[in-house]
Amino acid sequence: MRTVLISLVAILAVSCSKAHTESIALTNKGIKAYQANQLEEAITLFNAAVTRNPKNDQALFQLGMIFMYDKQAKDDAEKARLLDTAESFLNQALAQNAKNADVLFQLGRLALTRNEVDSALNRFQEAAQFNPNLAAAFYWAGQCLEKKSKLSDADDQYRKAIEADPFYGRAFAALGLLYLNQGAEEAAKAVLVEGAKINPDEAAIHHNLGLVHLTLGELDEAVSELSRGLELDPDDGMAAYNLATALVRKQRYKEAQFYLKKFLVNPDMQQSEAIEPARQLLSAVGVLLAELAEQGQ
Repeated sequence: MRTVLISLVAILAVSCSKAHTESIALTNKGIKAYQANQLEEAITLFNAAVTRNPKNDQALFQLGMIFMYDKQAKDDAEKARLLDTAESFLNQALAQNAKNADVLFQLGRLALTRNEVDSALNRFQEAAQFNPNLAAAFYWAGQCLEKKSKLSDADDQYRKAIEADPFYGRAFAALGLLYLNQGAEEAAKAVLVEGAKINPDEAAIHHNLGLVHLTLGELDEAVSELSRGLELDPDDGMAAYNLATALVRKQRYKEAQFYLKKFLVNPDMQQSEAIEPARQLLSAVGVLLAELAEQGQ
């Protein structure tokens, strides 16, 4: 009997090892399918990997990411279902390793998508605790704290993000904007100038630095920085609007007209509070251009 029992244990061990190996192989195939934009094939392979080994946290994590970011929702109800599915997969992954910072971080992003700010903040703080080099966790914690009007704490989180990774440019952009919104233009400028030196291709830094210059009446510098930000991110509607504002103040009305129209047709800006002011400004610019044309200028 004892010999038989030992044999059964050995067979089970071999079987488990085989299932584990096959699950890893299926996960790798799923990653390749995903990288080739074969989304449904990737989902099938990741699900097969989980079937072979329900503790495969990597496959569970990948499924969570797909349902959170890649699956397209037709309406709000479907979006909610996709988020529920993503949350289920991410929680299953977390059950395998409660200290997985990447999973905790994505659960924070998911909670923030639902506007569950306190839950998101907790997840980001946990992620940062288990991976102090995860700059994004500090940055998003800062975003949550700003939503809670805890500006000093947000400042601290943005600085921790910069300390963790100076090349995470969004933290510089957010910290500079935080100072600008509090009326500390010179402090904002100092942060953003430093950020631009380290992250010259971070559009948000140039945009926010342009806003600082615009606030200070430094119009040439404002136009330069806002133009650079828009060059780096052509779809940034607010950069187009702010650049138009600077150009109007520079009396460069034709260029301002172009950027106002660019802002107004941007689909992401249709709910912006700046829509009506932009329409009014575009109308005023049109009148000025007509008057200049009559004067032969």
